Amino acid sequence: MEDARIHVRDFLIENTSIVFDLSFQDISLASALSAFERTQAYLQESESLMAGGQYDDALGRIAFAFAILMIDCGATREPGGSLVSPYEPSTFSSLRLNLDLANRGGPSLPKPITDRLASFADNVHNRINSIEITLRLLGLGIDYERYVRFSELTPFIASHGHEDPRGWGLAGRHTERPATLDDCRFCFAFVIDSALRLQEAVRQSGA
Repeated sequence: MEDARIHVRDFLIENTSIVFDLSFQDISLASALSAFERTQAYLQESESLMAGGQYDDALGRIAFAFAILMIDCGATREPGGSLVSPYEPSTFSSLRLNLDLANRGGPSLPKPITDRLASFADNVHNRINSIEITLRLLGLGIDYERYVRFSELTPFIASHGHEDPRGWGLAGRHTERPATLDDCRFCFAFVIDSALRLQEAVRQSGA
């Protein structure tokens, strides 16, 4: 497989300039995302960072690209219209229980009991959110198994309720090992594949 990859790449490098008068290295699949310009821009930034060996920064740009893709597809909004992170959705946040019974005029329970109830409520909330994001992604035709790996490799996004990425921040990753070029390539390919699927769906719905 590795020999075949090298031979095919050599063939494309040699013939792309002949047929298309372009350098193969300058061609990017991101250029095919005409329906998602913001996602395209962040993916192109990530390619430059990958070429320079800045893999952690590249993964950050790729994470932004996917988050923006979800926003542009309307997949990260609560019914009321507020922004939700595609990594940590909070659609059901309004249903979380206020377990501070003392402040509601009710009987005060011992702290160990309220702590356990609060922990139980948080676990239920997290499970509901996990189901919610799974249904969102499956509804968009996105490969959920690949998304799980993608989310493990990319840094967390803190959107702080902002739709403009300039108001976002990046936190740590699930893994502490240094990012690699293969990590970047996998995540880049995942976003490209997801965007192309969504782009085709948009075109078909408008046909």
